[in-house]
Amino acid sequence: MDKCPHCGARGQLAHYTAGKYWKFAGISLFSSGRVRIEDECRICRKNRKLDYSEWERRRDLALSERSDHLQTPAEALAFLETVLQYSALEDLQEEAQELTDRFSDNPHIMALLGNAFSHFREWEQADAFFEAAGTTPECECLRAIDALRRGYPAEAAPKLEFIFQEQLSAYRDTLYLLAEAYQARGQMDEAAQVLDRIEKIWPSQAVEPEHKWYRKRNHGKKHLPTLALKSSIPAVPFFAQPVVYGTLIPLLLCYLGVTWWAGQIRPIYLLNGTDAPYDIEIAGKRRTLVPGRPELINIAEGNLEYKTFEPGVPSASVAVKTFWLTRAFQKRTFLLNPDSLALLYTERNGYAKRPLGEIDPQFHFYQARRLH
Repeated sequence: MDKCPHCGARGQLAHYTAGKYWKFAGISLFSSGRVRIEDECRICRKNRKLDYSEWERRRDLALSERSDHLQTPAEALAFLETVLQYSALEDLQEEAQELTDRFSDNPHIMALLGNAFSHFREWEQADAFFEAAGTTPECECLRAIDALRRGYPAEAAPKLEFIFQEQLSAYRDTLYLLAEAYQARGQMDEAAQVLDRIEKIWPSQAVEPEHKWYRKRNHGKKHLPTLALKSSIPAVPFFAQPVVYGTLIPLLLCYLGVTWWAGQIRPIYLLNGTDAPYDIEIAGKRRTLVPGRPELINIAEGNLEYKTFEPGVPSASVAVKTFWLTRAFQKRTFLLNPDSLALLYTERNGYAKRPLGEIDPQFHFYQARRLH
Protein backbone atom coordinates (compact mmCIF):
# COMPACT_ATOMS: atom_id res chain seq x y z
CA MET A 1 0.00 0.00 0.00
CA ASP A 2 1.09 3.56 -0.66
CA LYS A 3 1.69 6.41 1.74
CA CYS A 4 0.00 9.76 1.24
CA PRO A 5 2.64 12.51 0.92
CA HIS A 6 0.23 15.04 2.46
CA CYS A 7 -1.36 13.45 5.55
CA GLY A 8 0.94 10.44 5.92
CA ALA A 9 -1.91 7.92 5.86
CA ARG A 10 -1.21 4.56 4.28
CA GLY A 11 -3.65 3.20 1.73
CA GLN A 12 -4.29 2.79 -1.96
CA LEU A 13 -3.78 6.10 -3.75
CA ALA A 14 -6.15 6.59 -6.67
CA HIS A 15 -5.06 7.36 -10.24
CA TYR A 16 -7.60 8.27 -12.89
CA THR A 17 -8.38 10.53 -15.83
CA ALA A 18 -10.95 13.30 -15.43
CA GLY A 19 -12.47 15.84 -17.78
CA LYS A 20 -11.84 19.58 -17.70
CA TYR A 21 -14.77 21.90 -18.31
CA TRP A 22 -15.47 25.58 -18.64
CA LYS A 23 -17.81 26.44 -15.79
CA PHE A 24 -20.33 29.17 -15.13
CA ALA A 25 -21.93 29.53 -11.68
CA GLY A 26 -20.64 26.06 -10.80
CA ILE A 27 -22.23 24.45 -13.88
CA SER A 28 -19.99 22.59 -16.35
CA LEU A 29 -20.54 24.03 -19.81
CA PHE A 30 -17.96 23.04 -22.43
CA SER A 31 -15.32 20.34 -22.39
CA SER A 32 -11.80 21.74 -22.52
CA GLY A 33 -9.75 18.56 -22.51
CA ARG A 34 -8.65 16.03 -19.92
CA VAL A 35 -6.52 16.06 -16.82
CA ARG A 36 -4.76 13.22 -15.04
CA ILE A 37 -5.32 12.86 -11.30
CA GLU A 38 -2.41 11.19 -9.54
CA ASP A 39 -1.94 9.96 -5.96
CA GLU A 40 -5.36 10.97 -4.62
CA CYS A 41 -5.71 10.10 -0.95
CA ARG A 42 -9.17 8.98 0.09
CA ILE A 43 -8.64 10.31 3.61
CA CYS A 44 -7.43 13.88 3.02
CA ARG A 45 -8.64 13.95 -0.65
CA LYS A 46 -5.47 15.74 -1.81
CA ASN A 47 -3.89 14.80 -5.13
CA ARG A 48 -1.60 15.84 -7.96
CA LYS A 49 -2.93 17.09 -11.30
CA LEU A 50 -1.08 16.64 -14.57
CA ASP A 51 -1.95 17.82 -18.03
CA TYR A 52 -3.13 14.76 -19.91
CA SER A 53 -0.74 15.23 -22.84
CA GLU A 54 2.18 15.56 -20.41
CA TRP A 55 1.05 12.43 -18.59
CA GLU A 56 0.87 10.52 -21.89
CA ARG A 57 4.39 11.65 -22.76
CA ARG A 58 5.71 10.46 -19.41
CA ARG A 59 3.83 7.16 -19.74
CA ASP A 60 5.20 6.40 -23.20
CA LEU A 61 8.73 7.30 -22.14
CA ALA A 62 8.60 5.24 -18.94
CA LEU A 63 7.09 2.17 -20.60
CA SER A 64 9.56 2.36 -23.47
CA GLU A 65 12.49 2.46 -21.06
CA ARG A 66 11.15 -0.33 -18.85
CA SER A 67 10.18 -2.71 -21.66
CA ASP A 68 13.65 -2.48 -23.19
CA HIS A 69 15.27 -3.73 -19.99
CA LEU A 70 13.72 -6.95 -18.69
CA GLN A 71 16.85 -8.93 -17.95
CA THR A 72 16.80 -9.04 -14.15
CA PRO A 73 14.05 -9.52 -11.53
CA ALA A 74 14.55 -5.91 -10.39
CA GLU A 75 13.94 -4.66 -13.94
CA ALA A 76 10.87 -6.88 -14.26
CA LEU A 77 9.55 -5.53 -10.96
CA ALA A 78 10.10 -1.93 -12.13
CA PHE A 79 8.25 -2.70 -15.37
CA LEU A 80 5.24 -4.17 -13.54
CA GLU A 81 5.09 -1.18 -11.19
CA THR A 82 5.11 1.15 -14.21
CA VAL A 83 2.35 -0.87 -15.87
CA LEU A 84 0.13 -0.48 -12.81
CA GLN A 85 1.00 3.19 -12.39
CA TYR A 86 0.02 4.04 -15.96
CA SER A 87 -2.77 1.43 -16.39
CA ALA A 88 -0.98 -0.01 -19.42
CA LEU A 89 -2.76 -3.31 -19.99
CA GLU A 90 -1.67 -3.58 -23.64
CA ASP A 91 2.00 -3.27 -22.69
CA LEU A 92 1.54 -5.89 -19.99
CA GLN A 93 0.00 -8.34 -22.45
CA GLU A 94 2.78 -7.71 -24.97
CA GLU A 95 5.56 -8.44 -22.48
CA ALA A 96 3.83 -11.17 -20.43
CA GLN A 97 5.17 -14.03 -22.54
CA GLU A 98 8.75 -12.74 -22.39
CA LEU A 99 8.51 -12.36 -18.63
CA THR A 100 7.08 -15.86 -18.33
CA ASP A 101 9.86 -17.40 -20.40
CA ARG A 102 12.55 -15.55 -18.50
CA PHE A 103 11.25 -15.76 -14.91
CA SER A 104 9.04 -18.87 -14.83
CA ASP A 105 11.10 -20.21 -11.91
CA ASN A 106 10.73 -17.00 -9.90
CA PRO A 107 7.55 -17.26 -7.76
CA HIS A 108 7.78 -13.59 -6.80
CA ILE A 109 7.60 -12.38 -10.41
CA MET A 110 4.87 -14.90 -11.25
CA ALA A 111 2.78 -13.67 -8.32
CA LEU A 112 3.29 -10.05 -9.36
CA LEU A 113 2.19 -10.92 -12.90
CA GLY A 114 -0.93 -12.53 -11.46
CA ASN A 115 -1.54 -9.43 -9.36
CA ALA A 116 -1.12 -7.17 -12.40
CA PHE A 117 -3.65 -9.11 -14.48
CA SER A 118 -5.97 -9.23 -11.48
CA HIS A 119 -5.70 -5.44 -11.26
CA PHE A 120 -7.06 -5.23 -14.82
CA ARG A 121 -9.79 -7.83 -14.09
CA GLU A 122 -8.20 -10.36 -16.44
CA TRP A 123 -9.13 -13.25 -14.17
CA GLU A 124 -8.11 -16.23 -16.34
CA GLN A 125 -4.59 -14.95 -16.91
CA ALA A 126 -4.32 -13.98 -13.25
CA ASP A 127 -5.29 -17.50 -12.15
CA ALA A 128 -2.67 -19.03 -14.44
CA PHE A 129 0.15 -16.93 -13.00
CA PHE A 130 -0.98 -17.42 -9.40
CA GLU A 131 -1.00 -21.18 -9.95
CA ALA A 132 2.61 -21.01 -11.10
CA ALA A 133 3.66 -18.75 -8.23
CA GLY A 134 3.64 -21.18 -5.32
CA THR A 135 2.57 -20.60 -1.72
CA THR A 136 5.03 -18.14 -0.24
CA PRO A 137 3.61 -15.56 2.22
CA GLU A 138 3.82 -12.81 -0.37
CA CYS A 139 2.06 -14.98 -2.95
CA GLU A 140 -0.69 -15.74 -0.44
CA CYS A 141 -1.14 -12.01 0.18
CA LEU A 142 -1.46 -11.31 -3.53
CA ARG A 143 -3.91 -14.20 -3.89
CA ALA A 144 -5.95 -12.72 -1.06
CA ILE A 145 -5.95 -9.31 -2.74
CA ASP A 146 -7.14 -11.02 -5.92
CA ALA A 147 -10.04 -12.57 -3.98
CA LEU A 148 -10.87 -9.16 -2.48
CA ARG A 149 -10.98 -7.60 -5.94
CA ARG A 150 -13.47 -10.26 -6.96
CA GLY A 151 -15.61 -9.45 -3.91
CA TYR A 152 -14.90 -12.57 -1.82
CA PRO A 153 -13.54 -11.44 1.57
CA ALA A 154 -14.51 -14.75 3.20
CA GLU A 155 -12.21 -16.53 0.74
CA ALA A 156 -9.38 -14.07 1.35
CA ALA A 157 -9.53 -14.15 5.16
CA PRO A 158 -7.94 -17.63 5.65
CA LYS A 159 -5.08 -16.68 3.33
CA LEU A 160 -4.30 -13.69 5.57
CA GLU A 161 -4.58 -15.47 8.91
CA PHE A 162 -0.81 -16.02 9.05
CA ILE A 163 -0.32 -12.23 9.34
CA PHE A 164 -2.16 -12.24 12.67
CA GLN A 165 -0.52 -15.42 13.90
CA GLU A 166 3.03 -14.36 13.08
CA GLN A 167 2.37 -10.64 13.71
CA LEU A 168 3.91 -9.61 10.40
CA SER A 169 3.65 -5.83 10.30
CA ALA A 170 5.06 -5.81 6.75
CA TYR A 171 1.77 -7.32 5.51
CA ARG A 172 -0.50 -5.43 7.92
CA ASP A 173 -1.86 -3.09 5.24
CA THR A 174 -3.46 -6.06 3.48
CA LEU A 175 -5.65 -6.57 6.55
CA TYR A 176 -7.15 -3.13 6.02
CA LEU A 177 -8.11 -4.18 2.50
CA LEU A 178 -9.88 -7.15 4.06
CA ALA A 179 -11.79 -4.85 6.43
CA GLU A 180 -12.72 -2.58 3.54
CA ALA A 181 -14.00 -5.53 1.51
CA TYR A 182 -16.23 -6.59 4.41
CA GLN A 183 -17.54 -3.03 4.70
CA ALA A 184 -18.31 -2.91 0.99
CA ARG A 185 -20.50 -5.99 1.40
CA GLY A 186 -22.24 -4.55 4.46
CA GLN A 187 -20.58 -7.05 6.82
CA MET A 188 -19.71 -4.46 9.45
CA ASP A 189 -19.34 -6.96 12.30
CA GLU A 190 -16.68 -8.92 10.41
CA ALA A 191 -14.89 -5.68 9.52
CA ALA A 192 -14.96 -4.61 13.17
CA GLN A 193 -13.42 -7.94 14.21
CA VAL A 194 -10.54 -7.41 11.79
CA LEU A 195 -9.94 -3.89 13.14
CA ASP A 196 -10.15 -5.14 16.74
CA ARG A 197 -7.51 -7.78 16.07
CA ILE A 198 -5.25 -5.20 14.45
CA GLU A 199 -5.53 -2.97 17.53
CA LYS A 200 -4.87 -5.90 19.84
CA ILE A 201 -1.66 -6.92 18.08
CA TRP A 202 -0.49 -3.41 17.11
CA PRO A 203 -1.96 -0.99 19.71
CA SER A 204 -0.25 2.03 18.16
CA GLN A 205 -2.39 1.62 15.03
CA ALA A 206 -5.45 2.87 16.91
CA VAL A 207 -4.31 6.49 16.55
CA GLU A 208 -3.23 6.28 12.91
CA PRO A 209 -5.34 8.28 10.39
CA GLU A 210 -6.11 5.32 8.13
CA HIS A 211 -7.22 3.17 11.09
CA LYS A 212 -9.54 5.92 12.30
CA TRP A 213 -10.90 6.23 8.77
CA TYR A 214 -11.88 2.56 8.69
CA ARG A 215 -13.38 2.84 12.16
CA LYS A 216 -15.42 5.83 11.05
CA ARG A 217 -16.78 3.88 8.08
CA ASN A 218 -17.82 1.12 10.45
CA HIS A 219 -19.52 3.39 12.98
CA GLY A 220 -23.30 3.39 12.78
CA LYS A 221 -23.54 1.47 9.51
CA LYS A 222 -24.54 -2.02 10.52
CA HIS A 223 -25.27 -4.29 7.59
CA LEU A 224 -25.75 -1.48 5.09
CA PRO A 225 -23.96 -2.40 1.86
CA THR A 226 -22.07 0.33 0.09
CA LEU A 227 -23.64 1.02 -3.28
CA ALA A 228 -21.72 2.51 -6.17
CA LEU A 229 -24.08 5.10 -7.59
CA LYS A 230 -23.67 5.96 -11.23
CA SER A 231 -25.28 8.84 -12.97
CA SER A 232 -28.02 7.84 -15.38
CA ILE A 233 -27.83 11.19 -17.18
CA PRO A 234 -26.03 10.73 -20.51
CA ALA A 235 -23.24 13.10 -21.43
CA VAL A 236 -24.12 15.83 -23.90
CA PRO A 237 -22.36 15.24 -27.24
CA PHE A 238 -19.86 17.92 -28.12
CA PHE A 239 -21.66 18.99 -31.29
CA ALA A 240 -24.91 19.47 -29.33
CA GLN A 241 -23.39 21.45 -26.47
CA PRO A 242 -23.88 24.92 -28.06
CA VAL A 243 -27.58 24.19 -28.69
CA VAL A 244 -28.27 22.56 -25.33
CA TYR A 245 -26.37 25.01 -23.18
CA GLY A 246 -27.39 27.94 -25.37
CA THR A 247 -30.97 27.12 -24.38
CA LEU A 248 -30.49 26.06 -20.77
CA ILE A 249 -28.32 28.96 -19.66
CA PRO A 250 -30.75 31.72 -20.77
CA LEU A 251 -33.62 29.83 -19.13
CA LEU A 252 -31.61 29.46 -15.93
CA LEU A 253 -30.70 33.14 -15.93
CA CYS A 254 -34.35 34.08 -16.52
CA TYR A 255 -35.47 31.91 -13.62
CA LEU A 256 -32.84 33.39 -11.32
CA GLY A 257 -34.01 36.84 -12.38
CA VAL A 258 -37.63 35.95 -11.58
CA THR A 259 -36.71 34.62 -8.13
CA TRP A 260 -34.67 37.74 -7.40
CA TRP A 261 -37.50 40.03 -8.48
CA ALA A 262 -40.03 38.04 -6.44
CA GLY A 263 -37.90 38.71 -3.38
CA GLN A 264 -37.88 42.44 -4.11
CA ILE A 265 -41.69 42.80 -4.22
CA ARG A 266 -42.78 40.45 -1.46
CA PRO A 267 -46.34 41.42 -0.38
CA ILE A 268 -46.83 42.01 3.34
CA TYR A 269 -49.91 43.16 5.25
CA LEU A 270 -49.62 45.72 8.05
CA LEU A 271 -52.23 45.24 10.76
CA ASN A 272 -53.26 47.33 13.78
CA GLY A 273 -54.65 45.27 16.67
CA THR A 274 -55.42 48.18 19.01
CA ASP A 275 -58.55 50.33 19.12
CA ALA A 276 -56.80 53.53 18.00
CA PRO A 277 -54.78 54.39 14.89
CA TYR A 278 -51.01 54.90 15.12
CA ASP A 279 -48.15 55.65 12.75
CA ILE A 280 -45.35 53.34 11.70
CA GLU A 281 -42.26 53.99 9.60
CA ILE A 282 -41.06 51.06 7.49
CA ALA A 283 -38.68 51.02 4.52
CA GLY A 284 -38.24 54.77 4.86
CA LYS A 285 -41.93 55.57 4.51
CA ARG A 286 -44.36 56.62 7.23
CA ARG A 287 -47.81 55.05 7.25
CA THR A 288 -50.91 55.29 9.42
CA LEU A 289 -52.44 51.99 10.52
CA VAL A 290 -56.18 52.06 11.11
CA PRO A 291 -57.65 49.44 13.52
CA GLY A 292 -59.15 46.44 11.75
CA ARG A 293 -58.06 47.57 8.28
CA PRO A 294 -55.01 45.69 6.90
CA GLU A 295 -52.75 47.67 4.58
CA LEU A 296 -50.90 45.84 1.81
CA ILE A 297 -47.39 46.93 0.81
CA ASN A 298 -44.68 45.36 -1.36
CA ILE A 299 -41.22 45.30 0.11
CA ALA A 300 -37.86 43.56 -0.39
CA GLU A 301 -37.26 40.44 1.68
CA GLY A 302 -34.73 40.51 4.48
CA ASN A 303 -34.48 41.86 8.01
CA LEU A 304 -37.05 44.65 8.15
CA GLU A 305 -36.72 47.34 10.77
CA TYR A 306 -39.72 49.47 11.62
CA LYS A 307 -40.24 52.41 13.93
CA THR A 308 -43.50 53.16 15.70
CA PHE A 309 -44.76 56.45 17.12
CA GLU A 310 -47.10 54.98 19.73
CA PRO A 311 -45.84 54.86 23.34
CA GLY A 312 -47.14 51.35 24.01
CA VAL A 313 -45.95 49.85 20.72
CA PRO A 314 -42.17 49.19 20.63
CA SER A 315 -40.02 49.49 17.53
CA ALA A 316 -38.37 46.26 16.40
CA SER A 317 -37.13 44.27 13.41
CA VAL A 318 -38.52 41.11 11.80
CA ALA A 319 -37.15 38.63 9.26
CA VAL A 320 -39.20 38.32 6.08
CA LYS A 321 -37.51 35.56 4.11
CA THR A 322 -38.35 32.70 1.76
CA PHE A 323 -36.14 30.04 0.19
CA TRP A 324 -34.66 31.68 -2.91
CA LEU A 325 -34.68 28.60 -5.15
CA THR A 326 -38.45 28.04 -4.91
CA ARG A 327 -39.42 31.63 -4.22
CA ALA A 328 -41.13 32.07 -7.60
CA PHE A 329 -43.62 29.30 -6.75
CA GLN A 330 -44.33 30.21 -3.14
CA LYS A 331 -47.59 31.94 -2.20
CA ARG A 332 -46.51 32.95 1.27
CA THR A 333 -48.64 35.56 3.02
CA PHE A 334 -46.87 37.73 5.61
CA LEU A 335 -48.73 39.83 8.18
CA LEU A 336 -46.92 42.34 10.38
CA ASN A 337 -48.70 43.27 13.61
CA PRO A 338 -46.37 45.68 15.48
CA ASP A 339 -48.50 45.73 18.65
CA SER A 340 -48.91 41.90 18.79
CA LEU A 341 -52.54 42.36 19.88
CA ALA A 342 -54.41 41.32 16.75
CA LEU A 343 -56.33 38.05 16.80
CA LEU A 344 -56.11 36.27 13.46
CA TYR A 345 -57.82 33.13 12.34
CA THR A 346 -58.05 30.94 9.26
CA GLU A 347 -61.15 29.05 8.27
CA ARG A 348 -61.11 25.82 6.30
CA ASN A 349 -64.39 24.64 4.85
CA GLY A 350 -65.52 22.03 2.36
CA TYR A 351 -67.83 22.27 -0.64
CA ALA A 352 -69.49 19.59 -2.75
CA LYS A 353 -72.20 19.38 -5.38
CA ARG A 354 -73.86 16.56 -3.50
CA PRO A 355 -72.80 16.72 0.13
CA LEU A 356 -73.15 13.45 2.02
CA GLY A 357 -73.59 15.21 5.31
CA GLU A 358 -72.76 18.32 7.23
CA ILE A 359 -69.20 19.58 6.91
CA ASP A 360 -67.90 21.36 9.98
CA PRO A 361 -65.52 24.23 9.23
CA GLN A 362 -62.09 24.15 10.87
CA PHE A 363 -60.68 27.28 12.52
CA HIS A 364 -57.10 28.05 13.53
CA PHE A 365 -56.36 31.08 15.70
CA TYR A 366 -53.11 33.05 15.91
CA GLN A 367 -52.24 35.80 18.35
CA ALA A 368 -49.45 37.48 20.35
CA ARG A 369 -47.00 37.54 17.42
CA ARG A 370 -45.49 40.40 15.48
CA LEU A 371 -45.03 38.49 12.23
CA HIS A 372 -47.39 35.86 10.90
